[in-house]
Amino acid sequence: MYIILVIKIIFCIQMTDLNEHYDTCIHSLITKVTDVIHNAMVMGYKLLPETNQDNSHADTLTEKISKIYTNTPMLDISDIPSDKWSVSQIQHRSCEDRYQAKLIGPFRYFAVFDGHAGTNNMSPIHVADHCVNYLHKRIAMGLVDINLDNEEEVKISLTKTFVDFDTEMHDLNMNFGSTCTMVLIDDVRNKIYQVNLGDSRSILTGYDQDCHMTTIISETIDHEPDNDIESARIVKAGGYVNHGRVNGYLAVARAFGDFSLKKTDKNTYDPVDGMLSAIPDIKIIPSDQVNSIILTSDAPFESNIFDSLSLIERVCRISRSMESTNTDPDNMKKITDKLVKCIGRNTFDDITIIYILNTPQKNDL
Repeated sequence: MYIILVIKIIFCIQMTDLNEHYDTCIHSLITKVTDVIHNAMVMGYKLLPETNQDNSHADTLTEKISKIYTNTPMLDISDIPSDKWSVSQIQHRSCEDRYQAKLIGPFRYFAVFDGHAGTNNMSPIHVADHCVNYLHKRIAMGLVDINLDNEEEVKISLTKTFVDFDTEMHDLNMNFGSTCTMVLIDDVRNKIYQVNLGDSRSILTGYDQDCHMTTIISETIDHEPDNDIESARIVKAGGYVNHGRVNGYLAVARAFGDFSLKKTDKNTYDPVDGMLSAIPDIKIIPSDQVNSIILTSDAPFESNIFDSLSLIERVCRISRSMESTNTDPDNMKKITDKLVKCIGRNTFDDITIIYILNTPQKNDL
């Protein structure tokens, strides 16, 4: 792992315009060295190659998961046609980014999972892989018997689903952790549930009717340990915040997994009030205000690649480009490819960008 890091440092120096990007490059390199150290130390995790994993545990795990999701009532799940959305990725270092897109009953479901602490060790026991494979099923289970016309019922169900899902992974002895940002687009009731856990982001854009410009309608707020609400919970649970990290280790205050930090001052697992929480933020936005949606891992915001103003400008340029190319999936793909390429020149972090054109999906429900 350290040899790879040295190679990346040399490559970055060679490929960087020192007059324009020297500070950014050096800051990024320092950040990556710190991340390597944290990945080796965080909560005692051992970074072992996948070939050294206990396959018998994986077999047992498969049997346990099958019992949870087999013959369980849930909303219908199917694939989403690819003509109105696009995704692009660059897996730079740890290959821990994941994404998912599904139809869940009347909802279009899109999610980005940014895994952490398990470099070169993605497997069925990694929280991020379990998220991409099963969170949409948990959501379908939670929504099957509630009144979907009632926004509060849906929000309560989603919150309970996140807690139950984290508890499920804890009980299955899974490793490492993952952030999650997702949207549920209800094309029957014309509303969007914007859900966030951690520091991945979703941005909903629309048109300002006065000036006919693209503007941000809603964006998620990162769950940073330095935030007053987050730090108060961390300290109350017996932890502390050091250099913007929970107990000096994790740079987010809410996430799936990371069970060594999901504890109270009594040293018991608590996905709600532990140092690290699995409670998501949920916003509800009328879908007729939104013409496009971006979901992204935290890479665009690393080392100040984007500040708030430049992020808004980038979203606006993408939305304006889509106005003339919204019927061409190839052009949507070119837009996301161009965006991750731009970001990738300034970070070693994994990058995932989902871009969605908010055209209602035909649905008989």
